[in-house]
Amino acid sequence: MASGSPLFGLLSLTITVALLVWQYMVVTKYAEGAFYNTSQVGMTATCVSVFLVLQKSLLLTIFLTALEVYIVAIAVVPPCAIFCWPCLFLATCGACLAGIAKFMVSVMGIIVVMSAKRSECADCADLYSCAWYVFIGMLIFSILTGCLQSCHFEKAPERQPLVRAAGEQPKTEIA
Repeated sequence: MASGSPLFGLLSLTITVALLVWQYMVVTKYAEGAFYNTSQVGMTATCVSVFLVLQKSLLLTIFLTALEVYIVAIAVVPPCAIFCWPCLFLATCGACLAGIAKFMVSVMGIIVVMSAKRSECADCADLYSCAWYVFIGMLIFSILTGCLQSCHFEKAPERQPLVRAAGEQPKTEIA
């Protein structure tokens, strides 16, 4: 969402935070702790699979957000860059691995939600609804905003070509 209007970035951030809060509230409702408890007594097998994929998504989203805040803090705040620079490589690698894991959990979440019947989730309707919006709703939103950005907003023209024709001298701009 870096290109285009800042409105899309703000809208995406708002929706993501709202879904994250809702996801946390729903996951903690079905377990004593959102991060460590995986024993769901009295839930159907479908509800358990929806719960587990939603819990993993929540954990990875929080972990990724913390790493991204750390990376941005190093880039923006000079004192942080001096003291935290050695850990930047580890944070960047961790963010990459967590992003891959988040993608895999999202694909798994789409599969679990699409294969679950609403009637099988009667005992955990709010869990199912939350999972639907987290996985399917965000996928639809991402596709729509991507299409809107690519169709509606023009890209700035290139000031200087990356590849020059044979024999062409580089142009120097004086500002």
